[in-house]
Amino acid sequence: MINTSTGLADNIVRAVFVHENGLIYIGTSVGLSVYDGANVVNISTGLQQEVKNILKHGKDSIILVRDNAVSIINVRNYGYREKDFNSLYANKIISAVKADDFLFCATNEGLVKIDLLTLNYTNLNNKYKELPQEIVYPGNNCISYSEYTKRIYVAHRRGLLIWDITAERVLNHKSIGLEVMKDSVPVNYIYCRNGELYLKQNHNDLLVFNERNKTYRSVAVNSVLCDFTGNVITYFHQGKIVSYNLNSQQRDTLIVNTRIGFLKSLTCGNGFFVLGSASGMAIVKKRDNHAEIDSIASFKDESKYLELQKKIIFKESYYFNRRSGISQYDTVTGKTIHHPLTEGFKTDILSIIPYNSSQILVTTNKGYFAFDLQKKKYFRLKLFSGKNDSILANLRIITGYYDSVTSHLVLCPYRYPLIVKDFKSGSETWWNGNDRKWFRTVRSLYYLGNYEYYLGANGNDGLI
Repeated sequence: MINTSTGLADNIVRAVFVHENGLIYIGTSVGLSVYDGANVVNISTGLQQEVKNILKHGKDSIILVRDNAVSIINVRNYGYREKDFNSLYANKIISAVKADDFLFCATNEGLVKIDLLTLNYTNLNNKYKELPQEIVYPGNNCISYSEYTKRIYVAHRRGLLIWDITAERVLNHKSIGLEVMKDSVPVNYIYCRNGELYLKQNHNDLLVFNERNKTYRSVAVNSVLCDFTGNVITYFHQGKIVSYNLNSQQRDTLIVNTRIGFLKSLTCGNGFFVLGSASGMAIVKKRDNHAEIDSIASFKDESKYLELQKKIIFKESYYFNRRSGISQYDTVTGKTIHHPLTEGFKTDILSIIPYNSSQILVTTNKGYFAFDLQKKKYFRLKLFSGKNDSILANLRIITGYYDSVTSHLVLCPYRYPLIVKDFKSGSETWWNGNDRKWFRTVRSLYYLGNYEYYLGANGNDGLI
């Protein structure tokens, strides 16, 4: 069994993404968790909305498509920027797909476009009246993007919406060569890859349509939860994982002898399958024609709330921050050791920052202190002048960054300007955004190098 001592905050797994870095990112009813092969760790942002999709964004980031929000998270340092649309729009996002620098979302009120740089939100149904107003089919597989034709396909209860993103117009399925598709019949699965379109209407076979030469064929698939690895389509049906080779037309069936609640997602990894469900997550590997299963079906957490957790590597251990202390995961023994806050340090930890070779800077609800990675103890240190240190001692410090090359430290207090310390010159500067006079709280920052940062701020200030 997988060690779940660090826990998931919610055991309803709605989306699973296997990243090329070897980690599995898990979208739940309240947020994001990550599984590293040994433990499940919660990765929190400012929002606790349900995660509908997890999408790759460049080499170092993932996108959380949420109930009515978007979070973009750097998987190296867990810095993030996000926007909540709940106060602006009543729409609920059902599923989404990435097309270049935009997200196209199937919502309960139509097709929505979100700019990934600015996180600006456009309801295309309001802008283009020719778009049909049908409610889209409620499922993770109801929207897809074709890089070959630059089209967005949306499955809904009356058929298929085809949106040409270049011409910004609606296309009829017959006009693109899809005469075989039936009119006014619900489409409940849609997927595009390599110039081919895969769709299911009701309980019919899977239709495979070639966008290049306008040919099509049918494949008997008994599920709308499918995934692809190369030329193999995989689906889960009645306790079996079925893999169908589209070239050889051969099927391979793996019987999964485990009790799985209502299945929410199926994802193929490198030689394994991940099943996400209402009762947890199972990792299935094939061993001598038998299924070898690791399951996460019992989750626990010290708090019902998600925590902002960052990972710091020191020798053979990973260190994660929790509200009540720092947890150490020993990669050699596989054991997790929690270092709770000691007397005199009773506050909530918000973040941890690598500082010097064997020390962690700990930011909290009441200032900052440090943790010695070798002695495994918390201690006080004074990094700023008397006046500034007194101010910081009464502030909630959300996060920060220390650049050991330039000897610069940046801290991000709540509802207060940033403070920058140059340890070489000794200078200390409060920075409030120059001509912005006073911007909203900075909740995350990403160091670009050469004294430049991306800042993720509250509200309309967004990315700075």
